[in-house]
Amino acid sequence: MDLFRFMIVNKSWWDTVDFIASNSVGREMERIGNWRPIMEEWLTSGNIWPQRTTLIFQLKYRNRVDKDWLHYAISNLRVDNEFFIQKAIGWALRQHARVDPDWVLAEVEQQGLVGLARREVLKHLK
Repeated sequence: MDLFRFMIVNKSWWDTVDFIASNSVGREMERIGNWRPIMEEWLTSGNIWPQRTTLIFQLKYRNRVDKDWLHYAISNLRVDNEFFIQKAIGWALRQHARVDPDWVLAEVEQQGLVGLARREVLKHLK
């Protein structure tokens, strides 16, 4: 995980971060199982790239998404106006909507998502 974090922080651009997050980090988090302490540290890091990773590392999990974590991460980042954070919130929810659209729609309302995040989520739902 130290190597992945180094790459995310030091090769910081969305395409690099997104590939590492949704592939390498996502697989490693499934492998180690107890990933919450790591993701909590990344979520509270103050750096948008590890924070973005906390939102999108589960993109390929389909019905294995930890919805409690996704809700928690969004709750902590939803007021951040950073483009790449808002885009990631929308992307993570849009991806999960393929499996559980009712939960995603309820989450959008419960979180009070607006702007870019909301548009990204609802792009294919309504």
